[in-house]
Amino acid sequence: TTAVSTPLTVNVVNGSVGLTAPAIGAAVAGWTSLAATATPPGGEELERLSFFVDGAAIGSDDLSPYSVAWNSASVPLGSHLLSVRADFSDGSSLTSPTRSISVVSAGGPAVPGASIAALSAWYAATSVAVHWSGTPGTSAITSYDVRYRRAAWNGTFGAYTAWLTGTAATGGTFAGSTGSTYCFSARAHDTGQVSAWTAETCTALPLDDRSLSLHGTWGKGLSTAYYRGTYLRSTSHGAYLTRTGVVARRIALLATVCRTCGSVRVYWGSTLIKTVSLYSSTTAYKRLISVALFSSVRTGTLKIVVSSYSKQVLIDGVAIRRVP
Repeated sequence: TTAVSTPLTVNVVNGSVGLTAPAIGAAVAGWTSLAATATPPGGEELERLSFFVDGAAIGSDDLSPYSVAWNSASVPLGSHLLSVRADFSDGSSLTSPTRSISVVSAGGPAVPGASIAALSAWYAATSVAVHWSGTPGTSAITSYDVRYRRAAWNGTFGAYTAWLTGTAATGGTFAGSTGSTYCFSARAHDTGQVSAWTAETCTALPLDDRSLSLHGTWGKGLSTAYYRGTYLRSTSHGAYLTRTGVVARRIALLATVCRTCGSVRVYWGSTLIKTVSLYSSTTAYKRLISVALFSSVRTGTLKIVVSSYSKQVLIDGVAIRRVP
């Protein structure tokens, strides 16, 4: 910490105490000292000056040029109210009006911080709840900006797009497009400064089953229990679904699991990447099952093949992420 660059000046004139706020020197968590000079009215002698921050005494001095140490660790960063009381030889005293001061970090006012809550890898929904928060710097946070970038299941990321600007909210629901990867980041504003953008948090919304090409025997079903109200069903061994032109780093199968459910093999082109059992003692809809995590982004054809016999396979979609 460093001391005040310009001493505090107290003028005691005509029965009142005037306080001139000092220049704000560079400080980490407070000033190392405060100093003052004063001229009492009439013939009284000025015996003592006492300093107050936010109404609490921080020290006093009865020796000219009147200075008092300020424990820098005791006053946090931010705005505070400073006042001075002058005590005279005749027993009277006068207190100055309060003046606003700012305790700042070295090099200037402390910048606010921002954070954004991590999202799940994917959501079987068409909207995403996003939450963010901030840490005040020198002054209180006044608003946030939230942005995103999007990559379609068969494309690359576009430029950042502003979602919310100057919002006081710390959360919101984002309506997305199926088959998309979204990456969000946020920043915080105070009365004069802005934080850096947070690191991104990303999620993917599945591509619906109706976007897959059907081969062999498949039935098309409708039910509100399923993602976007649709599903594909087959009990035919060897029936398969494909989606060409996929651009992905990570892939998940969106399916129903149940006691009478069978299994599928998932291929990337002609390469088997995973065999997935859809059996479960209890039925669960919109189950996201990770099937691939590539070392880098790949472009190819995704193929889902029924590998069981006479057991139902219920496919609801596929989640395709452009990021890990």
